[in-house]
Amino acid sequence: MKSLFILCPLLLMVYAGQAQIMGISASKLSAFNTFPVPHKVAEFEPTFGLNRSSGLWNRGGFIGSDTISVAGSINWRLTYGLLEDVELGLNVLSDASYGNFSVKAKIYEQGDLSLGAMAGVGMPLGDRTYAHSDPTINDVSNYVAGLIVSYNMDTLTSVDFNVQYQDYFRDVVETVIIDSGPFSSPQEFKRRLTGSTIFINADVGSYVIDDKIQLLFGGGYQSTVIDNLGGLSDYWTTYLFLEGGVSVEVAEHFIIVLGIAHSIWGKNSQKTTSIGLAFTTIWD
Repeated sequence: MKSLFILCPLLLMVYAGQAQIMGISASKLSAFNTFPVPHKVAEFEPTFGLNRSSGLWNRGGFIGSDTISVAGSINWRLTYGLLEDVELGLNVLSDASYGNFSVKAKIYEQGDLSLGAMAGVGMPLGDRTYAHSDPTINDVSNYVAGLIVSYNMDTLTSVDFNVQYQDYFRDVVETVIIDSGPFSSPQEFKRRLTGSTIFINADVGSYVIDDKIQLLFGGGYQSTVIDNLGGLSDYWTTYLFLEGGVSVEVAEHFIIVLGIAHSIWGKNSQKTTSIGLAFTTIWD
């Protein structure tokens, strides 16, 4: 199986997607593989993303909307092979407002099956003003850890499967005032905005025509639970998406990846379609 080291972070469909481990290498779309960038080799990759959201799923089902939200993004990834089985990664948004620092290691390999581990820290960076004693959800850092399973089905087709757990270093709490009517005093509650999230991603890739073109297909699931305070009910959000794409090695050290992701089900989440285009260069 020929190894390509590419990453197309389509999971920027919602802000929570930024909390996932980013910056490390992959060979498909949203799922990472177990194989690090070779020792003393670097990858540099800009990714251009476009996200379109309309309507949402609440607890009762899908609610359509005439309002459409469109957002664009540019991410810069730099990955370096620190050791033979360990790599370091950095992913930064184009305006330097958010960054993710991460590490990936291959921990087991037997035949066509391999296992890996990954961890990362995401943090807000520049272009913001905030109160240290009372930050917003965009002003706190998070940590993520996960496991990777990669399996070569044959010489052309492989599968990558990831599970990640994410949480925040500190809680963010806001005050909510609920008006109970003209004959009652307003009620004040404290609501937590930070919670723990589980990410599950799986991708299948298969080479066609020659060993330079790989067709990609996969999907993912994300679920966040926020344990609220002061009598408010816990908040739960989740979504399921499918994705497809293609990677093309146009030159020896230059790879182009195009991917599309579409959310197909959720609870308390928006219906979103995302397009990502990544340009990967390899430096040895």
